[in-house]
Formats: sequence, structure tokens, C-alpha cells
Amino acid sequence: MTEAASPSSLYRMRPMSHHVEANGLRLHYLDWGEGPSQNLFLLHGLSDSARTWDDFAKEASAGYRVVAVDLRGHGESGHATDGYTLDKFAADVLAVARGLNVRTFHLVGHSLGALVGIHLAATQPRAVTRLALVDGGPGINVAPARQYLLPGFSRPMGFATEDEAKAWLKQTYSAEPEEVALRRFQYDMQKNWAGRWVLRQDPELWWFIGDEEGFRKRTDELWALLPQVQCPTLFLHGRQSRVASEEAAQRIVAALPKGRLVDIPGARHNIHSDQPALFKEALLGFLGE
Repeated sequence: MTEAASPSSLYRMRPMSHHVEANGLRLHYLDWGEGPSQNLFLLHGLSDSARTWDDFAKEASAGYRVVAVDLRGHGESGHATDGYTLDKFAADVLAVARGLNVRTFHLVGHSLGALVGIHLAATQPRAVTRLALVDGGPGINVAPARQYLLPGFSRPMGFATEDEAKAWLKQTYSAEPEEVALRRFQYDMQKNWAGRWVLRQDPELWWFIGDEEGFRKRTDELWALLPQVQCPTLFLHGRQSRVASEEAAQRIVAALPKGRLVDIPGARHNIHSDQPALFKEALLGFLGE
């Protein structure tokens, strides 16, 4: 296990970066430090990384030990040779928890992370104490999700300069605040052996949603798992989201034994970056009950 240099006095403000070997991969995660008795795991969406949670995690770390995981194929985690399926994503998260000797944790998942969260909470009921699904779950609208993600997977092979890479990121993710788009350069891009700036994410991840028939089959299987999620569960829905409809959100909550729905005004799919204050208020209120 390795860790990035960071002064201990800033342990909560700046997370420690760790790797762990598990399931044939080198998995990366960010840890905001021990101290609080309750653990909070954060899972990002498809083509994103653990760094999407930096702003929220910094504040949440006052009351929780926060761990944000780079799912396989994303960020600094290794690229898989055996594919990208929900059971494999879930097994990786569980491996990180076990490596930290964490037996129970609250779990927050955005988009893809929400799908993984449902799988984990249903199959590992003793591990997940509270679950928050951020605009993700079975029944999502595949077409807008594919449309949003496609530019990131059909990107140029690489960029000669930082300025070229940043310009492409700002244009591609123009719906996000500029500082969020530029954060992708800092954490989701790297200079390769040829001196070109390239995205870290595995291009093979596209087929998780690019194979539309397979994606629908995999997510439809989650409907059967929802009644098995016994922990209190919050669905945070972006009122302006084109990915998760209000109808789908209501259906998911109805299938959960202890589900509830909170609608976030002015938010699209990326609620935590669109409306960070409302997101934090709703989520921390739920986790603190």
C-alpha cells in the first residue's frame, strides 16, 4: 500500500491517497482519515473518479471517516481484463473496506455508483448501514446517459499540450462549472510515454452502457434486488435530470422497504456539482438520523 505525501495536520482537508491489491487489480481510494466512529464510502459515476467528491468529502469528514473509491477502470485504479459488471465493482469496494478493517459503512453512490450501491446493500446487508442513491438506479433513461458520456469516450487519442487538453475538457463538459471540468485534467488525465495528455479511464468502460441491450438486462436485474435492501435508503433526484425520470425515482423508492425520495430543484444528473449546498443538506441530514 502506498500513500501520497500530505501533512498530518491537513489529513481531513487533503485526503491520503492509497492503493490496495485485490481481485487481480491495483485499486485506488482516497481516505480522509480515522477518528469518527462511523464510516462513509462514496462511489462515483461512469467515466468519473473519486475526486468528484472532494468538496463534499472535505465537509463530511468532520463527522465521518470518508473513503472515496476509484472504481475499476477509473481514476488511478487498474484496468480490468475480466470485464466491468456490477458484481465485480461491488467486490472491489468490499475489498477496499476489508483492507481497512471496516465492517460497516454508510454508502453513497452517484449514477453507476448507485447501481453498485444497490447490489452491495442487497447482497451484503450487514455491511451497508445507510444507502443514498444519487440520480441512479434501474429504469434510468439510457439514451440521454449515452449522449452525455459519448464525448468522453470518443475523445482524441491524446493532446500535445495542457492547454489543448483543458480546452477540450471545458468544451466537452461545458454543462459543468469550469472548475469541475478542469479538475478532470488534474486527476483524470495523465501524460503517457509519448508525452501526450490522455484520459486515465479504460475505453472498454463504454461497453457497460454502450451495449444497450446488455445494460438494460443488468439493470433490470436490480429491480429484484431492491426489496432485499433492508437499510434506510434515500433517493436524491435532480429535478432537471434527463437520466433519472421522476417516475423511475418514485418506482425505485416504492420498491425499497425503507426508501424515501428527495427532489433537488435546479439540479440535473450531477446533483453534487449542480446544487452542492442542497445536496449536502439533504444527504447529511439523512445520514445523521
